[in-house]
Amino acid sequence: MRVTLFKMDSGLTKPGLFARQCFSDHIGLGYITSVLINEGHGTRVMYQDSSPSVFARKIIDTKPEILCATSMTYTHPVTRDILNLVKSELPDVTTVVGGDHVSGWPQSVDDAAIDFIVLGEGEDTIVELVRGLEKGEKEPDIGGIGYFREGVVLTEPRKKRKDLDSLPFPYRDEEILANTAFFSTMDPPPSQTRNLAAVISSRGCPFNCDQCGSKNTLGTITRWRSAANIVDEMEELNRKFGTNTVIFYDLTFNLRKEKVMQLCSELVSRGLQDRLKWYTIARVADNAGRPMLDREMLQAMHDAGCRKLGFGIESFDEGLQRSYNKSIDTGLLQQTLQISDEVGILNRGFMMLSPDETPASIEAARKTLRELPLYEIRFTCLTPYPGTPFYDQCRERGIVMSNDFSRYSSEEIVLRPTNFTVQQLYRARKEIFRDFVNSPEYQARVRGKIRRDPNFEQGFMEYFALLRQEGVIGWSL
Repeated sequence: MRVTLFKMDSGLTKPGLFARQCFSDHIGLGYITSVLINEGHGTRVMYQDSSPSVFARKIIDTKPEILCATSMTYTHPVTRDILNLVKSELPDVTTVVGGDHVSGWPQSVDDAAIDFIVLGEGEDTIVELVRGLEKGEKEPDIGGIGYFREGVVLTEPRKKRKDLDSLPFPYRDEEILANTAFFSTMDPPPSQTRNLAAVISSRGCPFNCDQCGSKNTLGTITRWRSAANIVDEMEELNRKFGTNTVIFYDLTFNLRKEKVMQLCSELVSRGLQDRLKWYTIARVADNAGRPMLDREMLQAMHDAGCRKLGFGIESFDEGLQRSYNKSIDTGLLQQTLQISDEVGILNRGFMMLSPDETPASIEAARKTLRELPLYEIRFTCLTPYPGTPFYDQCRERGIVMSNDFSRYSSEEIVLRPTNFTVQQLYRARKEIFRDFVNSPEYQARVRGKIRRDPNFEQGFMEYFALLRQEGVIGWSL
């Protein structure tokens, strides 16, 4: 069958002070495409590159029999609009939507433009669903789907695949890879990044945070790919596409030290660390506050090509940390970041702007961020994703200010602040960031980093050019 698959970007692929700092290919869509190709279906993958009406026309021109979309919460409204536009001209096309949003909020299937939703991981489900559609089945008897028949109908949940190595590598489109980008400091610098690709070494996360929507898709039991399988994919990316930078999108990359060490050993044994650098996000401590990183692991990661690590700090307020399912001692955080810095990795911190911020928590963030060995920070806005316990909690508190899911990007405040106005909270975020990048401590830290690791100099220069455009930095290297 002719299958077209698409992903909406909703304009969130451009750099900005508090926007996402990279744009890579969509790994979930890549896996779905690969299994459909293995089934013999003609496939076409498209990423939004124009207005919804123009993009819908491009989809229509592919004449799909089945149209598949992946949808995050903030992209769901425009994804739904695209499907309606396509359906208006191709009423017989079967539409299928998967991703975090519909997995957590299956009520979304009540839109006439959506024929089926795929719940959770989709590789096995999409294969069985398409087989059923080929046979003319209106309501395929398979697990892991939802549809609307005078109400939302959900079939039995599908068990998570344990053997991830048996999956084909994600499909890669040369044109899509050519338009990927890094917008912040990295080695290689953004201007020299080639065909940035997303890779995942595991699925699932056991920490079960109330505000996280990923567990609705990937679950709370972690499953790993073998180190050899992961590096086979990375070698293929480098050989076929010239990829020199990879992002690992694992929910908790460093959950098990032995898995990280095996991967690093495999990368070094094949000499890939010199041709391909990588970035991922790591967790400093488990729920009990026990460290999850040590010098041996961080050194091995650097030696295997890791050049940047993101750390989910979220807040320096103990009460807010507990609400995020975190327990990070500032001393342990300082020690971990220091070791990472010393071995040659660049540290990035993720902070969360909560509706329950207080003047004290804002001041703690301003003061402590200046002192930590961090080179970048990103402030996201705490967002209540549908289908999470946190969403229900916020509804019960009556603090949800907008039901417009297109605003749920984590870049906008959608929860009513307790102690500030919305504009005061936005202003505090920008002031903390401006204070961070202009502080004497940060200036000395960056210059020292470049002396120790000159490979980052060009990346800093390009990142600072962005900060100057945003009007938040007042000094130069």
